[in-house]
Amino acid sequence: MSGFALLASTGPSEEDAGGLDRALARARGLGMVEIARNAVCVLLVEPGCSYARRACGEGEAFFFGDAFERKDAVPTRLSGIASLLGGLWGDFCSIALRTWPEPQVEIAPALFGTARVFVFEPASNERLYASSLDIGLALAEEKPAIDVEELGAFLTRSTFPRRRSCLSGIAQILPGTFDTCSLQGQRTTTWWNPWSFTPQRSGQVARGEPEALRRVIMDCVAQTARGSHPLLELSGGFDSSVLAHCLAEAGTDFEAVTLVSSAADGDERLYARIAAEAAGACLAEIAMRVEDIDVARPPAVRTVQPGPHILAQHMDSLVEAVAADLGCDSFISGGGGDNVFFATFSVVPIVDLWRCRRSPAAAWRAVRDVAAITGAGQIEVASRAIYRSWWRDRAPRWEPEIDFLARALRNVQDIEHPWLADVDMTRPGTARHVRSLIGILPCLEGYARGRQGRLKFPLLSGPIVEHCLGMPTWEWIGGGRDRAYSRRAFGGFMPSALLARRQKGALDGMFAQLFSAYRTAIRDHLLGGYLAAQGLVDAQAIEHYFAAQVILTDKQYYRLIELAGYETWCRAWA
Repeated sequence: MSGFALLASTGPSEEDAGGLDRALARARGLGMVEIARNAVCVLLVEPGCSYARRACGEGEAFFFGDAFERKDAVPTRLSGIASLLGGLWGDFCSIALRTWPEPQVEIAPALFGTARVFVFEPASNERLYASSLDIGLALAEEKPAIDVEELGAFLTRSTFPRRRSCLSGIAQILPGTFDTCSLQGQRTTTWWNPWSFTPQRSGQVARGEPEALRRVIMDCVAQTARGSHPLLELSGGFDSSVLAHCLAEAGTDFEAVTLVSSAADGDERLYARIAAEAAGACLAEIAMRVEDIDVARPPAVRTVQPGPHILAQHMDSLVEAVAADLGCDSFISGGGGDNVFFATFSVVPIVDLWRCRRSPAAAWRAVRDVAAITGAGQIEVASRAIYRSWWRDRAPRWEPEIDFLARALRNVQDIEHPWLADVDMTRPGTARHVRSLIGILPCLEGYARGRQGRLKFPLLSGPIVEHCLGMPTWEWIGGGRDRAYSRRAFGGFMPSALLARRQKGALDGMFAQLFSAYRTAIRDHLLGGYLAAQGLVDAQAIEHYFAAQVILTDKQYYRLIELAGYETWCRAWA
């Protein structure tokens, strides 16, 4: 795919206005080729960059990545880039250069995916947009410094997406929004909002039978994998097993890999083998060993905020090596499936059902369902649901992560996101579903195997997400099964052992082994590093934890491993 750079002016600058000229000269020096311009901007691409081009009102639009036509697209009165985005889905960036009503350019990243847009500001009225951080840094004039204030905000809510990044002077356009640059300035517009597809906003109680969801998933997976030889990351869990089934049904030539942790809770070979055999795929089984992990290894990919944890980066390198050995050109992951299929252990679906139907019989069935999923008693579940029904929030809760952080960071600010600007809290279950979709956005980047758009997340395809948002939340717990609606969609099409599976694999055991093996190294890494020097972590609490020789049952060791990964990111930029 390669990448692009867009140099845009938003009016006369009071500062040195030569930043864009110098960036343009550097871009040409790097071999980038100009493909379009208007009175506001210049669009350049790297050699060999592929893109699609089409008319867009009084101008033209460019699409970088995998953009697919929607079968269910409806006419819209929107203009410019928003009129095109509603009829497409996929993992792509889009840019529209327009001449009416004034010279302007509009830029949007992928809705759910790895195609991002980074924003640099050479001067007050100049913008540099880049499809990768590496391109932006190559064209920018200075190495960015760490934004300590934003880093502190990140540490308290690491899975909350922000436009402002942890590197000074660099931002990201948030998914579902686009930037517009003209000589009148720069503004950001929201073009996609999850609330538009929820039952209370769409006016629909449900959106078809489970078979409709299966058809949507089958179509999205087939189009995502078309023309490639992908490596499926197959755990044998429900989500990845669905992908194996869909790839086989589409006739895709694919390979599969499962990673086996050194602890029993992460060994899912039994289920992975069942899924691979049913799909007719070859399965590579790769052992993960604690002794192969370097807890202080610099990240393989430069990111604008701390990326995947230490173990995830090790898994990334293992999978990438398997793909090279098998000749695969892309990766397919079931990441985001829990979010889209609303895997929940909460009582909020009961509250949604009661507020919608006021049926004691239906509410009690939902109580039994939640009790079966969670293992809690029915009376306890009912009590929690009654309590929760009287509890009115103004916005979805996003609990801060404050363990081992400095006291100054514990007074956490309210969260702001375009998808929470018009939040509807009358259905707390739906609100939690939307929140889970927001929370997956920062978790899709930072992987070496994701370079050049090679890492695909088919279950996060727009048509699938929108269909699932349209389902009442209690449908996802029906029959006492998590993700029940999606399980019904594939009932009879997949091995019963996979559909009936209740327990998910976990990495808790391997994290505990990792902490035990590198206890001293993690301690020294944290106490002698950037986070401690900046006063962002509570050094005394960290020292106390390590001195206590605790039994690893409290999961705080996971938080320390996580913070050690953040420390490594800081050292790479400091």
